[in-house]
Amino acid sequence: MIKAIFFSGLFVAFGCLAETLTDIKGRSIEVEILDISSQSVEVCRADGIRFAIPLAQLSEGDRKKLKEREEIFTPNPGSSTSGKTTTIFKQLNQQLGIDVWSDDNLWDDAPRDVAYRLGWPQESKTAHQSSFRVYFKKKSPIGGAVPYTAVLYGQNGTVDYICIMFANKGDSVTFDLLDDERKALKAVNEAIDSDTNKLHNTLSKFGTPNRQSTGSGKAMKERILRWDVGNSSLLLAAVEDEYLALRIMPQDLAELRGRPEKINNTQAKKVAHANVKSNAFGDVLIENIPMVDQGPKGYCVPATLERCLRYMGIRADMYALAMAGNTGVGGGTYVSEIIEGTSDFVRRAGRKMQEINGEASVRGIKNFIENGQPVLWTMYSTNEYNMIANAITRQRMKADEPKAWKKTLSELIKKSPKLEEDVDRGHICLIVGFNDYTGELAVSDSWGLEYELRWISEDEARDISAGNFYVIDF
Repeated sequence: MIKAIFFSGLFVAFGCLAETLTDIKGRSIEVEILDISSQSVEVCRADGIRFAIPLAQLSEGDRKKLKEREEIFTPNPGSSTSGKTTTIFKQLNQQLGIDVWSDDNLWDDAPRDVAYRLGWPQESKTAHQSSFRVYFKKKSPIGGAVPYTAVLYGQNGTVDYICIMFANKGDSVTFDLLDDERKALKAVNEAIDSDTNKLHNTLSKFGTPNRQSTGSGKAMKERILRWDVGNSSLLLAAVEDEYLALRIMPQDLAELRGRPEKINNTQAKKVAHANVKSNAFGDVLIENIPMVDQGPKGYCVPATLERCLRYMGIRADMYALAMAGNTGVGGGTYVSEIIEGTSDFVRRAGRKMQEINGEASVRGIKNFIENGQPVLWTMYSTNEYNMIANAITRQRMKADEPKAWKKTLSELIKKSPKLEEDVDRGHICLIVGFNDYTGELAVSDSWGLEYELRWISEDEARDISAGNFYVIDF
């Protein structure tokens, strides 16, 4: 049955972190972009070699694209990254080894300014939310333990909370252990225990922690150690077989103990409807859906669900969602399990996860998009599909008006190979829009900003659809 498909969510068409840059002579290279300045871009090749490329050597299109992204790595003009910090917060910065606090109150800081101090690049920005996520390449410890990834969430212009992820079954499992779950979990748990002791020793310099239980629903329960310093709370969550996380948040948010805040139905519907925009080309799109980059692991289901929940105003974290969905070592999730595992959490916020009788067509998803509800869609993300989706999206950007584009699209589809299902390429993404005239769907993947919006035809969508559709209902 379709529901038995295991959605690994691995990006198979290209490397999860790779981007293609082309120079003025037409030569191309796949790299990860590390930093952008006014004169050059710092990159890393697949073999780990880091180097800088002068912008003047790149194609005009790449220079323009990088200039637009330069602000991600640059602080606001005139912003201050230093201020009066009391001794205790200076000590906390020193003990953690990162510059989180610039003064006594982190929670009135602009997220971008804090991210600049930390050196974490922007992952997403919407009208009311932002996030800055880093997958660490250097093994520099935080609080004495080596982190794998971290994210700073912003809401309504100020910092909401920070989460630093240490040993976990998604990022820290080595390639040679991916096929041996027992050994992999043993290694993860040993690392969790070791890093917990290191962080406990570091944070205990600021007092004795309180022991608490957090989370909503059995599948998302955590036992944490909590330190309160000033108006901040530091929560250390060590979950066997899952992860070790350090969360930094305001004390009033910590008091919620991981339970979501109730959201008014009328207000939620109003906000969702306001996010639906149309243009002269005939596109109907949902705006303000946050991006979540799942990184180099198969977390497409929890990452995509985090995007949907945060869009609906519900704080969520893909690692806790992966725990609720019983995600496998390195990734891989049965969608039915994560829906069941998170149902209580979503219900407490006044929302519900709902499977719908949709289909991979404009007719099948139109009403939900017009209501401002992104559709979670299970499909097969094959290499051939991704190449065609990328080609259509590139060509579409050059189109001037829909009638000519519809003809061009038809010709592209005729020249493209027939797409086929591949159960080893199970994936989930969001359908975020449509064009009724051209018969296209707008899709969004959890692979970073480069894959936030791509277009495919209904014919292609039907060919690679796994047949399951979900929305978060009001």
